[in-house]
Amino acid sequence: MTSIVHDGLESLHPTLPGLRATARQASATLGVWRQRSRERRELARMTALDLHDIGLTRLDVVVETQKPFWRA
Repeated sequence: MTSIVHDGLESLHPTLPGLRATARQASATLGVWRQRSRERRELARMTALDLHDIGLTRLDVVVETQKPFWRA
């Protein structure tokens, strides 16, 4: 029954699959941005020893944390 309703909606609104794809992509992008922001906050809180362990300098952290969340 779900497929009948689903097919019926798509025939009434041919752009519905495109809107769904756009919504999924937007959601995925927001998730990436949220994760990137979280990781940069965690990186900023790391101690010198933590940074040494992962092979980064404080300058690396400053450069990374100064980037806007949408930039990789």
